[in-house]
Amino acid sequence: ISSLCYDSREASEGALFFAISGGNADGHEYIGQAIKSRVAAVVADREGIQLAVPTLGVADSRGAMSAIADVFHGKPSASLKVAGVTGTNGKTTTALMLYHLLNAAHRNCGLLGTVKYDLGGEEVRVTRTTPESTDLQGYLARMVENGCVAAAIEVSSHGIALKRTADVRFDVGIFTNLSHDHLDFHGDMGTYSSTKRGLFEQIASCDGTAKPLAVINSDDASGRKLMHDFPKGRASVVSYGLGIGADYLASDLRQSREGIGFNLQVGRRKMRAKIPLIGKFNVYNALAALAAGVGMGLNLREAVKNLAEFPQVPGRLERVSKGRAFDVYVDYAYTPDALENALETLRRLEPRR
Repeated sequence: ISSLCYDSREASEGALFFAISGGNADGHEYIGQAIKSRVAAVVADREGIQLAVPTLGVADSRGAMSAIADVFHGKPSASLKVAGVTGTNGKTTTALMLYHLLNAAHRNCGLLGTVKYDLGGEEVRVTRTTPESTDLQGYLARMVENGCVAAAIEVSSHGIALKRTADVRFDVGIFTNLSHDHLDFHGDMGTYSSTKRGLFEQIASCDGTAKPLAVINSDDASGRKLMHDFPKGRASVVSYGLGIGADYLASDLRQSREGIGFNLQVGRRKMRAKIPLIGKFNVYNALAALAAGVGMGLNLREAVKNLAEFPQVPGRLERVSKGRAFDVYVDYAYTPDALENALETLRRLEPRR
């Protein structure tokens, strides 16, 4: 087997072709086209298929694709400290913050997310928030080859449900929040919530040299339920938020057009922190990134210092006002919760109109 593919248009001689049943098309209908491209073998989850090439019959093609991709690429996540970020809002900013903090501390970190795929100094085109398992495992392998020691991955609910991350060995999982989204795919909020929880069940079952870490927003109702339901003893749980009792606690938030400052308390340690972004929700993102970063070996005080140098995030209340007499912001808000947060944040800047 020279390569892996799930799209018959990308099939080539010597490849292993996975026939995947998707929402818009059934890969089993394209097996003939893949064979014309001289693939070496086919993986399918339909009974009674007789082909001119070796065929592996499985119960679930997606599950098999994830497991085979992991092995084919040398189980790359075992050679990296991997953090997965899931939730309705905040995934992109939190993943970018963690990526920034690790690289600022000279812990070469790769990134797979909505705005960028960085494989360790090698950027490739972004296809989706969470790549398909064959691509994802290949990207992780390239990170290892490029000298990365860590990776930050946005894990979408689609990515979990479609088993794109099923065989990634996560060291850290971050839960940001849960609100109305993707019900066209999941059907109802209960299914959506249980899908997100699936990432943490996977993390709790990961075997590694150190106990995996779950970083959870304790101000979010679904986050509190996740903490309550979490398998005790199988992973460490760290909470973050603005409410009393959070392990990473922010208070005394002060916002200006240049950013937002807050008091940070971690145990008995207290310090002033600042991020060059606006919005209370970005304080949550910062807390999550700090907790995950420290869990991955960063020094807390150094991480807080580096957080102040965090760059603008494309499309996330991105300020594009240079050279203008008024402020302009670009935001990618498309859920009711995200749009409300963006508008409330801008109101707090007290514009004349």
